[in-house]
Amino acid sequence: MVETAERIEESPYYGNGRVSGNGLHLLPRQSVYSLDYLPLTYALGNTPQTPLQDTAFEHLQEYIHGPELKGSIYELPRKGTPTSARPRIVIMFGNGELGCRTDSLGIHRAAGNPPPTFLFINSVPHLPSHIDLTAARTQIVEAGTHCGVILEGDRKIQRAIWISTQGNWYLLEGEQEEILQNIAWRSQEHFGSPKLSTRHDADKNGFTLPWRVLANSPAFANTSEAAHILGDMGIIENEVDLTRFTADARRAKLLAKAFNKNGVGESMRSEYDPAGFLAITRSGGGKIEVDPDPKKGHLTPVSAITPDGYIIPHVSHMPKFSKLRITNFANGSVETHENVLLAIARTLAIQGYNIEQVLQFAQNRFSEGDKFIPIQLEDSPQLDRFAVDHAHWHTAEHAGYIKIGHPDYRYFPKRDFACGTMHAAWAMISGFMDLDEFHDPEGLIKNVLGVELPGHGYVFMAEGPEGRRRLTQAITADSKLVPPERA
Repeated sequence: MVETAERIEESPYYGNGRVSGNGLHLLPRQSVYSLDYLPLTYALGNTPQTPLQDTAFEHLQEYIHGPELKGSIYELPRKGTPTSARPRIVIMFGNGELGCRTDSLGIHRAAGNPPPTFLFINSVPHLPSHIDLTAARTQIVEAGTHCGVILEGDRKIQRAIWISTQGNWYLLEGEQEEILQNIAWRSQEHFGSPKLSTRHDADKNGFTLPWRVLANSPAFANTSEAAHILGDMGIIENEVDLTRFTADARRAKLLAKAFNKNGVGESMRSEYDPAGFLAITRSGGGKIEVDPDPKKGHLTPVSAITPDGYIIPHVSHMPKFSKLRITNFANGSVETHENVLLAIARTLAIQGYNIEQVLQFAQNRFSEGDKFIPIQLEDSPQLDRFAVDHAHWHTAEHAGYIKIGHPDYRYFPKRDFACGTMHAAWAMISGFMDLDEFHDPEGLIKNVLGVELPGHGYVFMAEGPEGRRRLTQAITADSKLVPPERA
């Protein structure tokens, strides 16, 4: 199942059509998978404001332009800037005070689509005496960025806090060079891993889903019931309430709108229907207020994955009285691609595939010119109905029928992989593939399987007609939830 080195060298990159060497690929001789990254292009929103910021930026710049990332500096994007000239990140520098703001929203408004992501670099004489999620995340919310690092020191960096949108924060300590390298690695992971959240809409000649099939799916009622239970218990939020991190309610609203598709740490629910589609919660808010009526369109149907995202099917025979049209379905969660990938991995796992062979399968399909992989694989067993739940918790204790896995730490370092990226998807898949029950056709009928992602949260999965309710029972009654392990 492992390709030759020559084949890998010429295979298109599973992510955006680039050649292998900038993506996730197999190393044939070792028969393992490896992480690699896209060239990291960046623009400057402003310039460093302190000597410590200069030091951090010089190190990051040297790393970005080095042989690992082969990055380069671009101009700030504007409306009309072609995709090829748009930087992956915009770096913003603080004024040397805690809680300072930047002009990221102004740059975001002027940038057009697709919008860039933002990295914040600030330095202060002293970090807060008490550091927790609220204190840490306040820094990037006030700055208006997706990720950030706050350096502590005068002439030399003593410590630093790394903060990311999933709600992760981590105190970096040690020698200055060690801290700077850690910042470079984390920036590489969050901004260099390919995003898999591009939406594609099928026409009537592509994937088609009859309205009656979609409307009769129990996924809508099941997901609505679960969302309200989880919301009532405070396990999930309807949307991430950024007013917890800034007193400026208007700014919080603007930030939530600006960063919606980029992700601000939302939860996610999905359900696979044996009719051949996945119904998944929308990107952004509305995670509790899921209406069970399919005509409201609160779940997005998905039929396949592409190298860079997912395909929403053409819904045929829509009732004339309905105002809903396929273009009205919202973007699916940023984890849509990996949810479909989970279904594909489950199908292959019960046929005896291991993690390397599952990855090889995806690579082969895309490298051979396929533009998509359907959620229901040809000539493969029909999957049972299954439900998936993702939220920003880990478990301290859980019942015996709940089986917990973790990413393969040999190849996926204990870092908070960014939502909706290739490395996050495969880190999650590697955790499920490590559970024996995931390979057993009956393994998810009696059990609930989960993977805990460092610095991020859990992904739970259960199969069968009662899978969603069993999943909700596992989360709400048979697990002791705690904040995720910081990474």
